[in-house]
Amino acid sequence: MPGFVMHLVEGKQILRQLEEKMPLTEDWRHRFMTGTLLPDTKLLKEKRFSHFWNPKDYPLLAKAPDLDLFREKYGGRLEDPIVLGYLAHLHLDRYYLRYFWPRFMVFYGAEGEEEAVSEKITQVKILRTGACVPVEDFFSERHYYREYSLLNGYFIDKYRVEMPDWHRIKENPVEEVHLEDMAMISEGLARLVRQCRKEDADKVEIFDLAAIEEMLSECACLFMAEYPVIDKEN
Repeated sequence: MPGFVMHLVEGKQILRQLEEKMPLTEDWRHRFMTGTLLPDTKLLKEKRFSHFWNPKDYPLLAKAPDLDLFREKYGGRLEDPIVLGYLAHLHLDRYYLRYFWPRFMVFYGAEGEEEAVSEKITQVKILRTGACVPVEDFFSERHYYREYSLLNGYFIDKYRVEMPDWHRIKENPVEEVHLEDMAMISEGLARLVRQCRKEDADKVEIFDLAAIEEMLSECACLFMAEYPVIDKEN
């Protein structure tokens, strides 16, 4: 999944496009950006609920959100910026796993066959370098999560990433998450601001910085095209 810094970057791009079409209040912007972060307040097994995974996808490593499940429950409330921001988060996660991951990595089973089921995957091939690493090593600070650490400083600096003022929000319409858990993300972003450096982005080995920026911009445009709420009151 994209890190919450990437979700904030895409969220700002969606807001920029919305503001070209209609006036947005400060409260509306804060509610929308809060929505783009709320799914990541849940971790591990709780993500099956916050990210609206379809039970048939549980065995897969790349469990993409089922947007139909979210729309069945909250599709009538997309005028609420929190709900719209939440959907934007799920939309980016789905795009990232289904269309972006395959450009940079391939998962293999024990016999060298391509594999999607989590418990059957043994190795990951990094397409940029051709290196194959054990799956347990790949999803660690040595490889996959290291990439996020290297990229975060660049995104924070270029896009002036900051936390929305979620404290001002009095109610949360999405029952799968709790607003007070945003404190965890606030603390995480503050730590990244202190520790990450923009120049570290030059050290990435799995992903490509330009490709990620293009993906975030493209996904924001796709979201605007698929969920045209520009004529709604705010």
